[in-house]
Amino acid sequence: MKQLIGYLWKLPLASVVFVIGLTIGGALLPLLGLVPPELPQGVDAGTMGLYFALGSLLFGLALALLAQGVSGSYVLRWFTLTLMMWVAYAVNNVIEGRIYSTFAVTSSIQSMLYTGLSLLLPTLGQAAVIAALFEPPSKALRTRERLSAFPLSGWAWRLAVALVVFPVIYFIFGLLVEPLIREYYVQGQFELALPPLSVIIPVQLLRSALFLLVSLPVILRWGKSRTALILTLGFALFVFVGGFSMVTTYWFAWQLRLFHSLEILADEMVYALILVTLFAPRESP
Repeated sequence: MKQLIGYLWKLPLASVVFVIGLTIGGALLPLLGLVPPELPQGVDAGTMGLYFALGSLLFGLALALLAQGVSGSYVLRWFTLTLMMWVAYAVNNVIEGRIYSTFAVTSSIQSMLYTGLSLLLPTLGQAAVIAALFEPPSKALRTRERLSAFPLSGWAWRLAVALVVFPVIYFIFGLLVEPLIREYYVQGQFELALPPLSVIIPVQLLRSALFLLVSLPVILRWGKSRTALILTLGFALFVFVGGFSMVTTYWFAWQLRLFHSLEILADEMVYALILVTLFAPRESP
């Protein structure tokens, strides 16, 4: 009960910090010569802001679950949470939005830069609050010990497999939902687009490298069980990679949001299972 009460005030507080950071960032970036891009057609700025504020509670929940499992100093945990959220959400969605949509926020390098940087300050702020309010696990770990779990050759093939496995998972679950959502992309509804495979494949390899980059620090510093790691990492990636976006794109058809949410959840849970299997060996009794 005490833990639940803690969540009820800690997550809203972190969300307030996120919104404040978003506001400050939006005010500072034009001073650097970066002009905010236009919102998608038919989107109201006030409504969008409300959805972002409410949706940031999801960010807070994902970060809180990570913060309670990642060991280390405050600064190390803050950096790990920031890296995970900003790369998996901001950087990843800018990259994917560039090929799958005609949104103004990803229509040019300047727009992509503005979108990514506008989310950096709120990410830093929210991660700082969460890392401070949620205690790390009691079990202290040393990254060196986890790194020495495999020889250099063992790390090499594991990294190679991890790099390839995400695109494979992406295409498997993508094919399952394609009949349900394909027409939205083919017809260009909601400013969506369908790129050729020659574009999709290298982008998915790039996304895979980014997800591996932010997942490894969590895996190497995890102080709870492997099951908790799989569920927490999978849920966090789901929220950052697409769950938050499906909540905040209120103008999308509900079918599109639902099927994409299920697809992304399956993607990230299976991906987390494979990463943990590769990089977090079972401890000897």
